[in-house]
Amino acid sequence: MSMYVKHFESWRSCLNLLSFDTEADGLSDIIEGIKKIENHVPYAFFIQDYTNFNVRYASSRSFEICGHYPEHFYSEGIELGLRLHHSDYLHEILKFQRKVFETVQDIPKESKRTLKVSYCAMLYNRAMKDYLPIQSNITPLVFDESGNIVLDLVSWQSTKLYDLTNGFIWSISYRNYHGQLIEHSNINTISQLEDPLLSKAENRILSLLIKGKTSKYIADRLSLSKHTVNTHRRNILKKKGLNSTHELISLYRLAK
Repeated sequence: MSMYVKHFESWRSCLNLLSFDTEADGLSDIIEGIKKIENHVPYAFFIQDYTNFNVRYASSRSFEICGHYPEHFYSEGIELGLRLHHSDYLHEILKFQRKVFETVQDIPKESKRTLKVSYCAMLYNRAMKDYLPIQSNITPLVFDESGNIVLDLVSWQSTKLYDLTNGFIWSISYRNYHGQLIEHSNINTISQLEDPLLSKAENRILSLLIKGKTSKYIADRLSLSKHTVNTHRRNILKKKGLNSTHELISLYRLAK
């Protein structure tokens, strides 16, 4: 078994695949849907298969994100994606994958399809010969009869906000029986974000923005006018090279 994929063996051993049929679950339709949008969004998409640790689909943008073509993922499977992550944080990434697996086991069956997983990490770009920051979002696609994930959809996006000094940031969320958002994250274990590109006031506002706070909340909290907060927000986006504050919020997947 390959170097990193062996950590998923306990996941695969739980799969109940007696009636598993990817076509019946609409996999081909999902792939066609991805093909229609992938040239219009800045994401590289992958469909991972935990029955054999293969990659069922990899979009052409994979080369832009990590310097590998789709055929590399088809030949090397999930192993390649894991191997590209920075070795300093690979242990944390594997622990995080275990946390995802435990969450899937523990939550009610009706909550499993609302599961959303995201993380930020440093990924090696073979073409550029350097590690670059990415945001990854993971969504389950197909479950077995016991509610275990068989296929999931992974997206990778380059981000200018994150760097290795922030550590490995992750978030797992789902809706409970009452529709309430339940979230687990290690954001509180990470040192206070202090971006040298930003002023002290901008850093204070940024720390609240990434927690999903509104301009009104921030203005009240910091005794500023809403106009001043919005001006700082525009300056933060300009300095970080981002298009919207939604990118800041979605990066950390923190609920308001």
